[in-house]
This record gives sequence, C-alpha cells and structure tokens, in this order.
Amino acid sequence: MNKILLLFLLPTLTFAGNIGSNWAGAGIGYLTTGYEINSVDYDFEGFSYGLGTSFNVVPLNTYGVDISLGFSQASGLEGNSNVTNLLGANADIDSSAFTMNLRPFSKLGESIIFADLGYSYAKSEVDVTGGTKTSNSSSAFAFGLGVEIDLAPLTFTPSLTWIFNDTDAVNQFDLSEAISLAIPLDYHINEKIDISFSYNHVFYDSFNVGANSIKPSSDSFLLGFKYKY
Repeated sequence: MNKILLLFLLPTLTFAGNIGSNWAGAGIGYLTTGYEINSVDYDFEGFSYGLGTSFNVVPLNTYGVDISLGFSQASGLEGNSNVTNLLGANADIDSSAFTMNLRPFSKLGESIIFADLGYSYAKSEVDVTGGTKTSNSSSAFAFGLGVEIDLAPLTFTPSLTWIFNDTDAVNQFDLSEAISLAIPLDYHINEKIDISFSYNHVFYDSFNVGANSIKPSSDSFLLGFKYKY
C-alpha cells in the first residue's frame, strides 16, 4: 500500500503566468493529496514551498519562447485518521520535485496563447510511525495549452496540461496519464513586483487493485511574489 501512496503524492506547487517575461519568484502553499478507496478518503495535507524562475530566450514582438524552472518541496504532510486506521499507525510524507518547461507563445491582441512542453523529476518518502521508511522517485513529460489574459492590473493565465508518467514508476497501476488544471492570477504592484496566487488540481482516472476501486486526487494553493527583471 505504501507503494501506491508514493506514486501520485508529488508536489504540485508551481508558478505560472508572466509568459515571455524574465522573473524570479518564491511562495508558500497548502497541498492536499491522496486517494478515495471504496468511497473512503485517505488524504495527506500540509504546507509546502516553491521557487521558480523564467527566461525569455526568443524575445520577438509577436511571438517567442521562454524557459521556466521550478522547485517545490512539501515536508511532513500528515495522513488523516483513515490513513492511520489503514496503516495501523500515524504516517507522513516528504516530497520534492524539479520541473523544467519550454513555452512557445504568440500574442493575440492583448492576450497571449501558449503551449507548454515540460519535464519533471520527483521523489517522495512515506514514514510510518514505528515502521520503515519507503521512498520512490519518478519522472514525467507533459504537454499543455493555455492563454494569458490581461485584466490590468491583473493577469489571468489558465491552462490545461496532460502529464505522462514514466511506466517504471507507475508499474501495474494505471497512473501513466493525468490532467492538471492550473488557475494562476498575478496582481501587478508595479513594473517589477507581482503578488501571485495559484490553484492547481490534478485529475486521475480511477483504477482497481484487486477488488478495490481507487481514485487519486491532488489540490494545491500557492501565494507568493515575483520579481521581474
């Protein structure tokens, strides 16, 4: 069961928005992730933090390409009472992830449409009180589409991303594909500083292990700032 936990308990605390700009940012967030098994919720939740930066590598007037890098970490995500009852002890999870994204974009009036080609590497460890620690790592490729809408002094950048996990990590469990919905909002304090808020939800298909039906889920919120240079 620990193996199943680790397959999808990966941080989703990421920055987005400010397509085609050079910026660096940091933020804190709250992550809830887990699964529903036979209509019972087994969740882990807690605080996490993220760091991110973006570089406009092809700065043209109507289109271009930027590269974004991100790191996120969640330490001590605590399992709820259902997790405790399932494992017979308290459990918590430490998880970290590195992401790299290539984002070609094109300006369309006051808006920007963009594609998102990404790679991520993540590692998680579950610690059961009185038991042993179990760790797992995985990598994934992603393809997404989004639009950045200028609502001065706000910028709204919703996107959908299809995530393809490596087959070794998912093994016999059908977690090879997922869809991530990101809803970032940036408030421009001035030309250099933004306050950023983001919500992210990851959709997984249900899968079966024996007679058990399992539905993973993951939600995260981020509040941070960006410095544009």
